[in-house]
Amino acid sequence: MYDKYSLSPYPIYSALFGLSTSKWGDILELSRCDLYPDYSRDERLKAEEESRKAAGMTTYADDWKEARRNLQILKIQGTRVVKANSTLKPLWNAGRRAITVKIGQLTNDEPTINRVSSQLIEILLPPLAPIPLPVYIALLSSLAKAFVLQAETEISAAKRSAIPLAQVTFNCLERLEGFSEVLYAKMTQRIGPWLVPCPIPEKDFDDRAWKDVAEMRLMLGLRTGEDGAMETQSQYMDRVKGVARLYFEVLKIVPRQGPMKRMFQLPRYWSWMARMLGRGRCWRRRWGQRCFSLARFFRVSCA
Repeated sequence: MYDKYSLSPYPIYSALFGLSTSKWGDILELSRCDLYPDYSRDERLKAEEESRKAAGMTTYADDWKEARRNLQILKIQGTRVVKANSTLKPLWNAGRRAITVKIGQLTNDEPTINRVSSQLIEILLPPLAPIPLPVYIALLSSLAKAFVLQAETEISAAKRSAIPLAQVTFNCLERLEGFSEVLYAKMTQRIGPWLVPCPIPEKDFDDRAWKDVAEMRLMLGLRTGEDGAMETQSQYMDRVKGVARLYFEVLKIVPRQGPMKRMFQLPRYWSWMARMLGRGRCWRRRWGQRCFSLARFFRVSCA
């Protein structure tokens, strides 16, 4: 049986510890009853939402909309501006090429990790003079895309390559203003909602309905080749696992210069687990099961 957004003919209804997703929903509702025993269900949900906002917590819908909104900002204030400007475009192209070269030189040893990190940061924060803001924004997008593409290809082929890539990514997150929001948005763009995680909503962040099934597939992160053929489920799962592994590896690293932005703090791991368990649609895709297995591995490695 297919749900509205399911693109897989292999729905999975079992959840962790042998409990069905409906059973997990019952458990969550009982927990709300314990916290707010004198409230109706709607009142309990409203009280829970108010408590969450007071604590600075976000829902999966908040995170999805923020990522989509940030992608739009990147286009409007970054890439679209530099592509249309004959002075800014060469600066952006030179920076993009330099980023690709530096990431290609990365190996798993501390001197190389530190050198590549410093060189990447210097591309966006040159010591002599700052680059124009639209170029900086566009290069943030280019750097994020380079990390994600490297995760999709290299980490899928060799899992241990996630370690140096995560460390360089982390170093850039610490130094580059705005990079946390950009990287999370680009990860969501490339592999869909699996880092949130959530089902694809019926509308975009601006309440625009999706044009067609093709756009919905794009929101899931499914890609087509130059010949127009859709990638296989195996290829898609490899990309998702590669990016997810990079994300969880970054979460494991202890900050040296104060807390990271919200989406790259270690508690995001527990939010991710709770959301995955609480969303039946995510469980009905074997991609979700693979991501959950990967997350459980990182729980053990962080213990």
